[in-house]
Amino acid sequence: MNLNNNLKISSLILIMSNMALVYGVYNHNFTLFTLMFVYWSENLIIGIFNVFKILLIKETVVEANPLVSKVRKLTSKVFVLPFFIVHYGVFTLVHGVFVFTLFSKYGFSWQSVFMGFLAVLASHTLSFFINYIGAKEFEKKRPFDLIFAPYKRVIFLHIILIAGGFIIASTNQTLLFLLAFAILKTIIDLFAHISEHKNIKTPVSIGT
Repeated sequence: MNLNNNLKISSLILIMSNMALVYGVYNHNFTLFTLMFVYWSENLIIGIFNVFKILLIKETVVEANPLVSKVRKLTSKVFVLPFFIVHYGVFTLVHGVFVFTLFSKYGFSWQSVFMGFLAVLASHTLSFFINYIGAKEFEKKRPFDLIFAPYKRVIFLHIILIAGGFIIASTNQTLLFLLAFAILKTIIDLFAHISEHKNIKTPVSIGT
């Protein structure tokens, strides 16, 4: 797999971040609900950084054609940003209620959640500055490209997480299953991260 240096670094950071959660599970600091809550909180982090990504996109193209200009305005950050905040916010809220309803009875530790949240936040923060800012991905994106971008990473992953949560709950949260669960999440997350950032091309302008 041919990856640029920025992506290699951010991928390594992602693995280290997820391994911190695996270590927490191994040390019995993370219950099923604690782990699920940290994974849910990652939705918030991804959403917040996606807002910053939309805001940083440069919209410098001026269209002479009125119809093309109207289409461009409808896909500009003025439209995309509030729409994203509302629909992604609802998705995250519903997902959070779902996780809380299903897994809250399996124990919880705010200290472990805080440590796990910091590990995940560090990974996404460094990736943002390494890839989006450092590799100038913001110059290769349109606002509309990012309106559904987080879903490509979180929906499939969290379907697997919810299914895995049910399996672990049925095994009384044995350490082996929790470790396998956290490692599987790491693998899926890594491939999603690489897919998101690999070979990003500058978009072709709509009209001239």
